[in-house]
Amino acid sequence: REAQRTQTVIDALTEQSNELILVINGESIIQFASEASETIFGYPPEQLKGRSMTDLMPERYRVVHNQSMARYLETNRQSISWRSVDFVGLHRAGHEIPVSVSFSEFEDEGELRFVGTIRDIEERWVRERERQEWLEFFQRIYQLTTNRELTFEEKLDHLLAAGSEHLNLPYGFLTRI
Repeated sequence: REAQRTQTVIDALTEQSNELILVINGESIIQFASEASETIFGYPPEQLKGRSMTDLMPERYRVVHNQSMARYLETNRQSISWRSVDFVGLHRAGHEIPVSVSFSEFEDEGELRFVGTIRDIEERWVRERERQEWLEFFQRIYQLTTNRELTFEEKLDHLLAAGSEHLNLPYGFLTRI
């Protein structure tokens, strides 16, 4: 009865979580995928079981993943932090998606298995990109205002143009109240 209750809780967690939980073996073959696989990567869980984990990665990362896995199995030394790694995944539709991945390992009937928890972090990347764009804009404005070679009128023209461009407006103006 206790085992059944535990299984019910585990099923609820894996079905309701926004994070994808993957279990792979030492050959990077997916043994289990939670329901979030469809939301994040576009694959229903049953379509991932038996596939290589590298199918969820852009081509340029696959060889490195396989080499890192082989090195870990041989030396038991991690080449990256397993706590949380920002990474790029490959959606079923072919576009890349930013994800955060955490790993751990366990032994199941004498066989080493790995658990990956994967979270879609696109919103975080969009916010960071916007923050970076604003930072670059303010740096540009600062450089314009401190440029001693420009007259006040030239600075003003450049500032209005920069503001219009950054805010995607057709024109900028200054009014005196």
